[in-house]
Amino acid sequence: MLFRSFSFFSIRRIFADYRWGILLAIAFLVRFYHLDWGEGLFFHPDENNMARSVSQMSFPDIDPRFFAYGQFPLYLAYFTGILINSFKLGFTTVVAFSEAVYLLRFWSAVFSLATVVIGYRLATVLFPDKKQRYIYPALLALTPGLIQSAHFGTTESILAFVFIALAYFCLKIFRKEAENKHFLMVGFLGGIGLATKMSAIVYIFPLLLVTVVINVANSEKKLIGARNSLFLFLITGLFFALFCPFYFIRWQEALTTVVYESRVAVGEAVVFYTRQFTNTGPVIFQLTKIFPWVLGLPMFLLFLAGLITGVGRLLFRRMRLKKGLVIVLIGPVFWFMFNGFLYAKWVRFMIPILPFFVLLAAWFVSLIERKKVKTYFLLAVLFPGLIFLKVYKTDVRLFATDWMNEKLPAGSVILSEGGNIIDLPVENRSSFKVTNFDFYSLEDSLENKEELDELVSKADYILIPSRRVFANLSKNNKKYPQTRDYYQKLFSGELGFIGEKEFRTFSLWEELLLGSDLTSEETWTVFDRPTIRLYKRELI
Repeated sequence: MLFRSFSFFSIRRIFADYRWGILLAIAFLVRFYHLDWGEGLFFHPDENNMARSVSQMSFPDIDPRFFAYGQFPLYLAYFTGILINSFKLGFTTVVAFSEAVYLLRFWSAVFSLATVVIGYRLATVLFPDKKQRYIYPALLALTPGLIQSAHFGTTESILAFVFIALAYFCLKIFRKEAENKHFLMVGFLGGIGLATKMSAIVYIFPLLLVTVVINVANSEKKLIGARNSLFLFLITGLFFALFCPFYFIRWQEALTTVVYESRVAVGEAVVFYTRQFTNTGPVIFQLTKIFPWVLGLPMFLLFLAGLITGVGRLLFRRMRLKKGLVIVLIGPVFWFMFNGFLYAKWVRFMIPILPFFVLLAAWFVSLIERKKVKTYFLLAVLFPGLIFLKVYKTDVRLFATDWMNEKLPAGSVILSEGGNIIDLPVENRSSFKVTNFDFYSLEDSLENKEELDELVSKADYILIPSRRVFANLSKNNKKYPQTRDYYQKLFSGELGFIGEKEFRTFSLWEELLLGSDLTSEETWTVFDRPTIRLYKRELI
């Protein structure tokens, strides 16, 4: 029954509509392109943590021992790995760490592709004109933020799919097109969402509540409407417990982890990887550091145009907000109001509702009547998504390592930085002597400052593997004076080093469309394409 609800995956439909088939093929290619990026070096901390959890399971001991996120993605990767390995190696109960990473990425790409599919179905409801309904899935297919999340073995692609699919099926219920299977699908999806990440309740609960109220109000038989509505919550809880059982079995540990993660998110627990959010305000930060780049600058401008146009029509034309749109928008609004005002403002908080921002951009494009103008707009909007694939063609960290191995003298002494996800594999691939100094502890003691001075005096080169330290700490002058002074002296040449080389994935004009490491929230770049800066000792 569940799978029959997704009958729009039908191969027959794809071949019957060549335009939809082309869109689906493009979406598939950009999501599955080089899922093995990084050549076995895994730079994303959340991906690493989830993969470690998968790799330590061994049936029948399937306790993930990991509660920062839900357990549905972990079990999906684990049991897929067991199935594949059993065909290749005979029966086994263990999945290796690297296999777990690739399986998590595979499922992330699958759910991201499914987001495009469900986006097409939602467009058939919201855009009556058949020619207009392809705009939305086309934009979804080439949204940079969705392409990036598809290449990470994390939770965001699953949540993005769950959120837009919930909106679609709740809309079906509102339009009185629902059958019992649609109520079951809403509960099933809600359970998956909660089992993927507990914070999904911020989106799911308001959406289900509004759906329940509207459904009961519209039902001719109130008791039947109330029964079906109660069924939504019951089936959501059931699937949550089924896909995330150890949240209940080990509830004390799960609660401790959730409380800690919440304290980090609101800024009560100070950790080094949230220092970029010091003195940042809500909404403006997302509008300047996140959305222009995860959407691509052209699509972001169209989103703003769609938002202004929509609000203007409601205010000045005195149009009523339709109940169907309330169902589509209630979840994203609650999600943004909750996550957008947290102290921590990572890109990953906004990815699950990105399809709804794309929807506003698609709606604005659909309003353009001149076909040529609309075509130009679409080409401009889709271009950044194609450029983004450069990220996975050649990893900039491996390119930088190979360049240094070829150009730098053998035996060079290199001072680098610790705390940058993982260290660059410079020392592993060369005869260099590399020291990764922990700049996050520089202010802790005089001994650390003296150690750094000694390392600088002996270094032939200074390597900055990402913007994580200098861009976040040096601006906070009072709290991190030693760090500020170090980088000021390095960049000015006072330390005795001059810029030798910068390694970037994108050219400067491409960064105008997709953001640079200094114009965007740091996690948009540091996990897959940091700008690497190399400084050489100046000979006097």
